[in-house]
Amino acid sequence: MRKFTDRIIFRFVLLMMCAISLVLHFKIDDEIFNSEEFSYFTVQSNIFCFVMITVLVLRELHGKSLTTSVIVYFHGMATAAILSTAYIYHFFESVNKYSLEQNGIISIPAMDLFGHYVVPLLFVTDWFLFRPKGLVQRNYIFKWLAFPIVYLLCFLSRCTFNEETAFRKVEKFPYYFLDYETLGPVNFGKYIFIITLIMLTINTILYTLDYIFAMHKKIRHPF
Repeated sequence: MRKFTDRIIFRFVLLMMCAISLVLHFKIDDEIFNSEEFSYFTVQSNIFCFVMITVLVLRELHGKSLTTSVIVYFHGMATAAILSTAYIYHFFESVNKYSLEQNGIISIPAMDLFGHYVVPLLFVTDWFLFRPKGLVQRNYIFKWLAFPIVYLLCFLSRCTFNEETAFRKVEKFPYYFLDYETLGPVNFGKYIFIITLIMLTINTILYTLDYIFAMHKKIRHPF
C-alpha cells in the first residue's frame, strides 16, 4: 500500500510539472505563437509524457494492469523521447543560446528549465523507481525511434507543403540542425545521423539497465 501511495503522489507531482512546462510554452491569446511551439520536439515530448503519466495514473486507480506490452512500449518510448530532448537541448541548443559555463542553469528561461530539465529528470526517476523491470524487449531499441521518425516526417511535410508566406510570422525551422536550406543535404543528413545515433544509444542504455535490474531481481527477461 505504501508503494502504491508513493507512486501515485510522485506521478501527480510529475503531472503538475508537465502541466507547468506546457503552460509556460503556450500563450492563451496568441495562436501564431502556439502554432510555432507545436513544431518543437520538446513540446511534443512533454505532451507525450503528460499523456503517458495520465494513462498510468488512471489505469492504476481503476485497478488495471501497468505491465501490458502496449503500456511498457509507450512508457519506454516516452522516457527515451524526453531523455533525448534533455540531452540534445543541453549539448546542442543551450550552448548556442545561453552561457551556461558563465551563468549556470539560472540563465535558462523557466519554460526551458521545466521542459528540458525538470520534466526529464522526474520522468526518468519515475521510470527507474516505479516501472516494473524485465519487460523491455530488445527490439524496442529500434521501435522507440517511431516517435522521432514521425516528428521528422511531420516537420518535412510542414516545410514542403506550406507556402513560404506561411512562415512570415513563425520560424520555418524549429532547430538550427533541421535547417536543411542553410545546411545543405549533406550536412543536414549528418545531423540526422548523429541525432539518430544519440537516440539509439539512449534506447540501448534504457534496455540494458532494465536487463541488469531484472537479472539482479532474478526476473526472466523477455530479450
